[in-house]
Amino acid sequence: MPPNYRYFLAISLTLAFLAMVVNVQILTDISQELARSNQHWKLAKEIHSELPIPHQLAALKMVTTDYYHILNNEEWQSTFTPSGAPFGFVRLGEDAAPLEPAIFHQMHCLDTLRKSILFFDWRNISAYERQLWHVNHCMNMLRQAILCNSDITLEPSFVYGIYDGRNQSAASGMDVWHVCRDWTQVNKFVGDNFAQTRNITK
Repeated sequence: MPPNYRYFLAISLTLAFLAMVVNVQILTDISQELARSNQHWKLAKEIHSELPIPHQLAALKMVTTDYYHILNNEEWQSTFTPSGAPFGFVRLGEDAAPLEPAIFHQMHCLDTLRKSILFFDWRNISAYERQLWHVNHCMNMLRQAILCNSDITLEPSFVYGIYDGRNQSAASGMDVWHVCRDWTQVNKFVGDNFAQTRNITK
């Protein structure tokens, strides 16, 4: 075997070995990080299934309002970022992974539907397909959230004339009182939690 070839082979084997060592170290680091992440998530999920606050009730009268107009981006943004907390995520312990109260996920989904009505670029097929997945996810999320909450408040009806001349009962839902969980209490808890945990990075 020529000396140059032996030298080249030795260098190649050494580099291959070093590359293998580096790859093993990278995979080990990734595995450890995933294990830590899964441990944090499992710990948070096992200990907490809801925010640790009492279930206080509030009364809400459904009314027509100028607030949260479909064109008002800032007001809609505020519905799922209470006190600046991105998407309402909370940490229920220093070693716990972030968790998102469902109310803020649902508000974010409602805002996604609002944006899809206003800003969809139907001519851009790839962007449309990406957004369509998000909208479909949000429609499904909100459908199940409505079923889960099953608001059984009774709404008065009125007679509504439909296009073929027949009359049909309808309900506007306005001026009706509903008994709800106190969302202001939820917003305060999330805002306080964000102020206390915003600098935690793990």
